[in-house]
Amino acid sequence: MTISIKPTASGSTIEQDGSTVLSIESDRSVNIDSGTLHVDATNNRVGIGTSNPNSKTEIVGLNDGGEAELLQIRNDATTTGTTSVLRFVNSTANDSYPNGGFIKSIRNGSSDNDLSFGTVDTERMRINSSGNVKIANGIIHGGGRGINMNTSRWLPTDSSGNVNDNATDCGGPSNRFDDIYATSGVVNTSDQNEKQQIVLLNATEIAVAKRVSKLFKTFKWNSSVESKGSDARVHVGVIAQEVQQAFASEGLDVSKYGLWCFNTWWEKEITEDDKTYIDYKDEATEGYVEKTRLGIRYPELLSFVHAYQEQKLNDLETRIQALEAK
Repeated sequence: MTISIKPTASGSTIEQDGSTVLSIESDRSVNIDSGTLHVDATNNRVGIGTSNPNSKTEIVGLNDGGEAELLQIRNDATTTGTTSVLRFVNSTANDSYPNGGFIKSIRNGSSDNDLSFGTVDTERMRINSSGNVKIANGIIHGGGRGINMNTSRWLPTDSSGNVNDNATDCGGPSNRFDDIYATSGVVNTSDQNEKQQIVLLNATEIAVAKRVSKLFKTFKWNSSVESKGSDARVHVGVIAQEVQQAFASEGLDVSKYGLWCFNTWWEKEITEDDKTYIDYKDEATEGYVEKTRLGIRYPELLSFVHAYQEQKLNDLETRIQALEAK
């Protein structure tokens, strides 16, 4: 084996048996094994797999269409609790852990490791080997809304994680939940202190309620028939378009009543990386198709119909009492 040092136009090289293993440039930059390790003395950067690092340390690999394993951090032990730590510190002191964050791999046993994420030297989230996620303070937020799960109740929050009130919907007209299982019904606010313009239904509204009372029908959902065929179950309710017509027949605009809902959105089927999904927009967007869906708030609708039925019962009682008095 022959080792030699040779001058070059831009610095010098160290060669082994005629092959360059290390080069030193005139600016004191060092390149080992043609880019396996490169020290950029001008910009004070280190590159592994690249001779042109773009940050303090840059690691470059190549495996087109596959994984390029670029960095491994290993704690050379197997006892339960063994932990490998990657820390991020924002401080002039290299051990000021509260001024940063960490990612930890924690060994529980063979093929059983948790991944922990933390800030100010405190764990905030953990993913166990089964893929379950634990969030330390129970708050998930982002994109304008969130959920606080840190109490016996799930509470809505704003984008900063602060609990808010009457500002967040559950689902949407184009992204609905299916069944909701609960031991009690929905509690709707009905406090007089939060209402105004409180009046009884007028004669025209009673006439509409009479029409609506005759609109209850049985039906099957299209989606259920598509998936279950003849096994799709029968439901009972009204048709929103027919409720709309009942109001119009008495000269009323149903859109001014909260019992009837009309929602519009725009959607488009998109294919990316051999995956197809539906993208939704709240406003008209070029290339997107407009969609509408009508809905009914049944507690309000049934209250509306009940007002008519109550008046009908009162009228019958009055007529019976008049007949009995004769």
